[in-house]
Amino acid sequence: MPRWTAKAWLVVPALAALPALALEPKWCLFYVAASFVLLPAAFLVGGAKLWLFLLCALSAFNFTKVVGGDALQGAPGLGLLEFKAIDVPILALLSFVAFRAVTQGGGQRLGPSARRALAVGGLFLAWAVVGAIGASRPDVVLVQSLQYVRLLLGLALVAACASEAEDVAWGLAGLFLSLAGQTAIAVLQYLAGSSFGLYEHFEEDTAVGMLTRSGGTLNPTVLSEYIGIVAPLALAAAFASRRRWITAALIALYGAAASATVLTLSRGGIVSLALSTLVVVAWFGLRADQPRTRKAMIAAAAAGFGVVLTGLFSDQVFARFSDIAAEAEGGTGRLPQVKQALEMVVHHPLTGVGLGLYVDTMGQYGQALPYPVHNKFLGVTAETGIPGGILYLCLWLFTLGAFVRRVLDRTRGEAILYAGGAAAVLATLVNMNTDVYSTGGAPELTLFLLAGLGLGHAGQRVRA
Repeated sequence: MPRWTAKAWLVVPALAALPALALEPKWCLFYVAASFVLLPAAFLVGGAKLWLFLLCALSAFNFTKVVGGDALQGAPGLGLLEFKAIDVPILALLSFVAFRAVTQGGGQRLGPSARRALAVGGLFLAWAVVGAIGASRPDVVLVQSLQYVRLLLGLALVAACASEAEDVAWGLAGLFLSLAGQTAIAVLQYLAGSSFGLYEHFEEDTAVGMLTRSGGTLNPTVLSEYIGIVAPLALAAAFASRRRWITAALIALYGAAASATVLTLSRGGIVSLALSTLVVVAWFGLRADQPRTRKAMIAAAAAGFGVVLTGLFSDQVFARFSDIAAEAEGGTGRLPQVKQALEMVVHHPLTGVGLGLYVDTMGQYGQALPYPVHNKFLGVTAETGIPGGILYLCLWLFTLGAFVRRVLDRTRGEAILYAGGAAAVLATLVNMNTDVYSTGGAPELTLFLLAGLGLGHAGQRVRA
């Protein structure tokens, strides 16, 4: 065993365990033990497959530990640093990439699409940090910026490690496992008629509190947002698979996830999933190399599934859609939210009110509404200014463009998978105009991981 490799068995876990110094003793011991056990195990497995799987599987169950301090006016300060479960595989992948670069004399060169997305994301993050200069609470802006440091680092590491089709498959398997869990939660919530204490336990230092702080995965709307990102991938993977049992399992998973979306009664989630499903089925059906009988089977299955859902849930779904006008025009509805956000943009067009300060500054622009604006792009623009909003939008437009270009490349055997990724990104961008998509929450985190899986598959190994 090379000398450097032997040292890595102790040095790499020790470096990865450093963040545990900020935790309470019981959490510190747990994290250090996990680092010294799981990191060497990952090296034994070979490659980054295990960590890609774990990273994607934790995307929806990203348990969050708040480290000390108290909230001030509902906004986190420097004493409210968040330590997330997903930090463990991120640090592991970072260690793996560094280890590979040193021991193998070369690194992973990212493709131009990945570099472009990371460059735009880095500019957005830098602009958000600049906004701390004129913000009422610069400490909050700096702490909230760490959320996007985590997201961009996750995108970069996934793109660097998911350079082979097998690596991407492990990442997708993690996402599908998490999708099954989210689907089960949505169904149980519907049957129980309860969100399981989502709001009552949000601030508690318990398992439920840690889960809800991870992005609100017990919130039916957030459940639908997450399902809307991953379900199209499951459908596309089902079409791409050559093994019948895998196809059957993935179609069953997609069907359960689609049913769960309807059960959440999220209007944006239903429309988003319908749009992404239409894109995937249309692309699959138009491919000339697919047998005509299989095309007919898929079209009939999709149509029949839609009819069944409409018949089962039409009353509740139609009632939700009929409430749009009344909900938008209410005193605390969507229109007052939009007007308030626009006021913030007008008063702070360049740098916004500050990343993470939207809720804290509501009272300065009229009534302190119970919810922030249900429009991700407008919310980002209000917090980071017009340049920040444009950069955030460009990040996802560049990502969508890269997916579409690979879909159109007929020489790629994974074209249908890229079609699923493109459909998921497109539908999510549409849904972002009607929902919050909280910073660093499960849906936004998963979108960054999906970008890494798709943009990294064009990378190639280079030697120093």
